[in-house]
Amino acid sequence: MISNRLTPSIDALPVEILHIIFDNLDAQTISLSIRLLSRFFRSVVHSYNRYALNLSFTSKSDYQQLCRCVPPENIYSLTLSNDHHRLNQINVLISFLNLSQASRLHSLKLLDISEQQLNSILESIDLKILVYLSCRLRKSSKNCAENLKHL
Repeated sequence: MISNRLTPSIDALPVEILHIIFDNLDAQTISLSIRLLSRFFRSVVHSYNRYALNLSFTSKSDYQQLCRCVPPENIYSLTLSNDHHRLNQINVLISFLNLSQASRLHSLKLLDISEQQLNSILESIDLKILVYLSCRLRKSSKNCAENLKHL
């Protein structure tokens, strides 16, 4: 006997609900896993515009994939870090991610960054839309501190 009950399906949910669920997931899960489930999910992921990218401890292959999969204009929050093992990680990330296109970027956190990297990043983003900026510089000059005060 065939049942008249409908089988619930996650792809029957409105896109807005799925985006709210995505708000609680990391960018790697959204872009590197969920996007690959089906055409429907590829479309839902493509329309998502509130990515919180924390690239502090992301492997080089993952952040290269993320930079290809996540359009810069869909990044809402970004954390970049030079860790002790990869002191030049931020330069590599900047080369893959076009920050000048990050038109929704509201939060930027930079850890163990050089003064030169900070200046390069600040020149490439629209500071008018930035709501939160946090920097932990490796070494800073008085000149750098003065420049940050005038943002």
